[in-house]
Amino acid sequence: MSNRRFDIIVWGATGFTGKLVVEYLRDYHPTVKVAIGGRNQTKCQQVLDDLNLDWPIIIADAFDEVSLRTLVAQTSVVCTTVGPYSKYGHLLVGLCVEEGTHYCDLTGESPFVRETIDRHHALAEEKGVSIVHACGFDSIPSDLGVFYTQQYVQSETGQYATEVHARTGKMKGGFSGGTIASMVEMLDSLPERPELPRLLMNPYALNPDPKFKGPDGADQVGVRFEKLSNRWTAPFVMAPTNTRIVRRSHALQGFPYGKSFVYTESMGFPKGLKGWSMAVSVTLGMGTLIGAMVSSKWLRHQIWQRMLPQPGEGPSREERDNGYFTMHFFAKVGEQVYEGRVSDTIDPGYACTAKMLAESCLCLVENRSELPKVGGVLTPSVAFGEVLVSRLQQAGMKFSCRLYTT
Repeated sequence: MSNRRFDIIVWGATGFTGKLVVEYLRDYHPTVKVAIGGRNQTKCQQVLDDLNLDWPIIIADAFDEVSLRTLVAQTSVVCTTVGPYSKYGHLLVGLCVEEGTHYCDLTGESPFVRETIDRHHALAEEKGVSIVHACGFDSIPSDLGVFYTQQYVQSETGQYATEVHARTGKMKGGFSGGTIASMVEMLDSLPERPELPRLLMNPYALNPDPKFKGPDGADQVGVRFEKLSNRWTAPFVMAPTNTRIVRRSHALQGFPYGKSFVYTESMGFPKGLKGWSMAVSVTLGMGTLIGAMVSSKWLRHQIWQRMLPQPGEGPSREERDNGYFTMHFFAKVGEQVYEGRVSDTIDPGYACTAKMLAESCLCLVENRSELPKVGGVLTPSVAFGEVLVSRLQQAGMKFSCRLYTT
């Protein structure tokens, strides 16, 4: 791909997160050859004017094969923030595989990922084209957190943990309007896709073989006290995506942690009455919201339009700069427990997501010869591994692990 005109084309640069990716590349990687892509020349030019840039603009339409192929063929990597991906992503992924162009996105849509695996994994693997999903807060902290923790545990004990339990820690940030739009799109499609509930309930939905039988069960739905981490836990809205990505990573690597490896993910709260009340409050609030959105299309769209952020909306710079998150990974090895951590001091759903997506794309531009695997429908840890951990550490994210004592 050394003869491509661009290293990266940011597809969807006129959206809120897409513009943040462009700004990040401008500020931290100014020598990379970048163009922005969209369907509206005026809006694209406004992004460049706002950011004081003179980068090229490539006009294309997500449903027009000719224009989209022309875009794909000019770059080494397509960096896309255009969702819902089930609506706007299928043609783009297929053209990237055909044209030999790497691809990174922010999707948290498990059905979309399953479909790209079934349609494109074999040819992408054969051609050495990396299609890397979930390169934002869905699901890099989870996927790289397990990878980093397991590497540390193995270096300390000579073996991998048989189970890892991810728990959210302190967190502050906006919830992505694009993620909500993807959820609404998926719920709207349920009447025409009766197979979706079974897919969404399958803990191994994204494994190479989705019929794989392992010890993982359904995602947490109620409040529990966990002795391993000594804290109260509640359901985590991102767990249905993150857990499937982690399990796909494990399967693609050949099950190095063993076929009986267990991974769970939930929100974590302090022990004691205060922690219990927080966990109950979050669980009831989340259950009420999801129940209302599932109950009817009309009510779902009323809630979405009146109460929730829309695609293209996002927090102010001050709010993004004042955000933060920490995720904890409790890894059990025999009678010992190790605690891995992944954290950053910026808003996770926007500012840190833009960073994670940009650095993922840059792995394919600047570190291709160092990557553990190139080719196929991959996950961040399988595609990038230690290379991305290192890049994110240099960009301000923190990865750590220690022997855990309660």
